[in-house]
Amino acid sequence: FDKQGAAILKSEVGFAQPFNGKSVEIEFKKILQKKKDTKANVETTRAWMKSQPDYSKWTRPRRVYSNSHIAYNPNSPTFQRTASYFWDVYSREELMWRDQPLWAYALHHLGLEPLVPTPKKMYLYNIRKNTGSGKGRHIYGSSADNDAERYLAMVRETGVCGGYPGDGTMANSTLGALM
Repeated sequence: FDKQGAAILKSEVGFAQPFNGKSVEIEFKKILQKKKDTKANVETTRAWMKSQPDYSKWTRPRRVYSNSHIAYNPNSPTFQRTASYFWDVYSREELMWRDQPLWAYALHHLGLEPLVPTPKKMYLYNIRKNTGSGKGRHIYGSSADNDAERYLAMVRETGVCGGYPGDGTMANSTLGALM
């Protein structure tokens, strides 16, 4: 982690995130197959993306990154701008709950590509998946309703993006900060 952290702190982009091996189109299909969101929400999100002026310039494969594992510098202006853009759109609650497609679009929109985490094995052990706490239990309850509002209020108050101080929550992504 020391080498990865140093690379992130020195980088222009300010974060590292592994590619999840899927395109946005495949991610939409998987979300519907696994019933992670409704068809109406997926179609609304797809239509919103296609209506964006720069969508046609988003070349295939339209990569989706794993939002379970992001290592970032919370002081990076680039990461702050990316997270703020994402949350400005996501917090309107007009699109789907799943964040990967919108995060992928935000990266395209801002012309960014995350650093590739090295070594990859740092990200192979996912506590939620390997301990059983995540196996098909990705559920959104009433506590998720206010997460976007809480996050934006915290960002406005502190000027720092990257989760809620003290409680480790972040809507439906698990993020880890490097300081």
